[in-house]
Amino acid sequence: MERKISVRRERLKLQAKKLNEYWLLYKRNRKGMLGLGILLFFIGMAILAPYLTPWDPVNTRELADHRAKPEWMIGIEGHGSLNIEPVKDSDFLNPSSVEEWMINVTPSNAVSIVHDPNEGYRLTEKESLGCMLIEYNRALKGNGTKTITLLIGKKFNYPYNDPPGRFEATLYWKHEIIGNARCRFSFSIVTPSGVEYVIWESSTFTVNVSWRKPDYPLDAWSPQVKRRILGTLLGEVCNVVFNETGTYMFYLKITILDDDPDGSIVKIWLDRYWFKTYGKNWGLLGTDIFGRDLFTRLVHGSRISLIIGILAAILAVGLGVLVGVVSGYFGGFIDEALMRFTDILLVLPGLPLLIVLTAVLGPNIWNVVLLVGLLGWMGIARVVRSQVLSLKERSFVEAARAAGADDFYIILKHIIPQVVPLAYAYLALSIPSAILTEAALSFLGLGDPTVPTWGQMLYDAWYSQSLVDWWWVVPPGICIGLISLAFVLIGYALDEILNPRLRRR
Repeated sequence: MERKISVRRERLKLQAKKLNEYWLLYKRNRKGMLGLGILLFFIGMAILAPYLTPWDPVNTRELADHRAKPEWMIGIEGHGSLNIEPVKDSDFLNPSSVEEWMINVTPSNAVSIVHDPNEGYRLTEKESLGCMLIEYNRALKGNGTKTITLLIGKKFNYPYNDPPGRFEATLYWKHEIIGNARCRFSFSIVTPSGVEYVIWESSTFTVNVSWRKPDYPLDAWSPQVKRRILGTLLGEVCNVVFNETGTYMFYLKITILDDDPDGSIVKIWLDRYWFKTYGKNWGLLGTDIFGRDLFTRLVHGSRISLIIGILAAILAVGLGVLVGVVSGYFGGFIDEALMRFTDILLVLPGLPLLIVLTAVLGPNIWNVVLLVGLLGWMGIARVVRSQVLSLKERSFVEAARAAGADDFYIILKHIIPQVVPLAYAYLALSIPSAILTEAALSFLGLGDPTVPTWGQMLYDAWYSQSLVDWWWVVPPGICIGLISLAFVLIGYALDEILNPRLRRR
């Protein structure tokens, strides 16, 4: 027992010594160190992706205008616009959130406005409650006013010469009416020069309503908004509304009409009152056609590319080594059958076959890994077979066979260790092929749309006719080229180190 442990220790020491020797040789190889440096950069990008950007690469949309340019393009072009979001707490979660709004009531003593922590519009039960409560009680106030007007809004500065790509507003309300009072709502934007654009007007309500929102989106791209402001569906609303710099204002107008001589009571709950302008510039690389951050998709794409490349290459090299060793060692009918099957797969056009199989199996990332691996082992299988044909005639194999070792032992202990260095080199050289294949499939529209890949970024640019947006197209192309170059340099370096004929003296 002690002797076995001692032998194992000696083997481990010998392997550690060999690895150290290989590392010393590798450090002297400039190409290998350059490739390793590039690879470490992308590994760091993949690991730190959640910390480099806070957004989800697939589901976080509408961050800015669609196809927004990078922010640094403002300095180059001399014009542009960024997001403006004046509302801090649109959900009214705190009592102070009511105080941040500009509220104008005519007459001033007609209503009371407070924070209601027990009401609110929520999408899920887990969300906290809170909203603005507007209460009108004619009998309590003791006045004869029949028309009460409330303006609830905010002012904000718009400093950009370019209009935003779009603007959007949301609001939810419900009301209760006791008596013969009526109420109606409208939403407007006022320019610095005093021009008022009414974006939406409701009908007159005479009965209670539960939580509701405007009957069409308060969005610059909404057809109803375009008809109101422009009179047509052609043109951009933002070019008309935001045609100057200065202080703008948006507000919700609530009109209460009380015809009840005995007085009426009206309660209005307001929640999720929000307004935002979407700039034409965003972040380091801008946004795609869905308003997703391109830099986020780029850094998260490094994860997928490394996963696809490494797993597909491991599968291909593993199959190639297995087929090559079995074919070369046993020879005869087994060798003939395996090599003819290998030749058949070699003459098949790889990319068209991948396109057909991916279309049949579905655009799933694991299907891509499986197909690339299963269709990429033939080359290394032939190389390994040729090496095994030479190895099995060596004296150490003959000695092991004479000592009574079976075929499995000889393959495991004597053949495979001799072809492992070759497998390492082929592994490094196979990864770029897998990465490029995935990028090609994604660019052709056969990639997994739920996974951010560099090929998917290129496909999105082509599909949206955005190939002229070089800040969208060039970065993923450079990343694909660099990570492929890294593995090619590492593969050549390993080949020079592990192949005695190429090793530098």
